[in-house]
Amino acid sequence: MADANDKVGDELYKVMHDHTNKYAKKISQAIFFIVLFGSCLGLAVLFLYFCCGLTVMRKIYVIFWNLFMLLAILAFLYSGVFGIIGYIFTDGAHVSQYILSQKNLNSSDPLVFKSTDKNVINLIETCANGDGNFSRVLNGYDDVNKNIESWKNNRNEYIERQKKN
Repeated sequence: MADANDKVGDELYKVMHDHTNKYAKKISQAIFFIVLFGSCLGLAVLFLYFCCGLTVMRKIYVIFWNLFMLLAILAFLYSGVFGIIGYIFTDGAHVSQYILSQKNLNSSDPLVFKSTDKNVINLIETCANGDGNFSRVLNGYDDVNKNIESWKNNRNEYIERQKKN
């Protein structure tokens, strides 16, 4: 069975490649064709202004100019946002792989999963990097079984106290 590290990277790549890239390409192409069409239309309006001297064409050209400057600013923001998202997801995949790695889990100061109980680390490692059958890990530790029994007893005592009140 594959490690969780590989699964996280593969799933993230699949989502980014199959879904996000498809829509990002369509949006980028749409913006490109709108700008291309508008530029050609703007050139035609500018040509009519210079050839015919119509002042209304100058006003139309100013409107086109402002609209396409706004569109250019939005395109820069759009590309910047997708660039940042791509960078974050790339780094996020590496960080999540490290968090679930055996090196991090067995270190003296692990990220995210900080526990003094070695059983907890073994459970996380079995679920993330092993076959996922943590019942085998639970059955091997008497401390865990004692804690579960203690919790059940405390719960039963609490229920009894609540019934008396």
